[in-house]
Amino acid sequence: MKKEFYQLRREPSLISDPIELLGRGSGIYCIELNGEWLKVLVNSGKAGWLRWRDENKRLLIAVTIS
Repeated sequence: MKKEFYQLRREPSLISDPIELLGRGSGIYCIELNGEWLKVLVNSGKAGWLRWRDENKRLLIAVTIS
């Protein structure tokens, strides 16, 4: 997967500065939905934006419900 799809960003945009690089299995808590972007809170305590689908509506993240 492209690096741009697992970077937590300050704003809901691919040109926004990355805050943190998320790894496989990173726990996130969804706060807000804005089109193709989710505002999330991650285990490290940081909040930011993560792109969840691409322009063709394909999922970019996997979701596990426990």
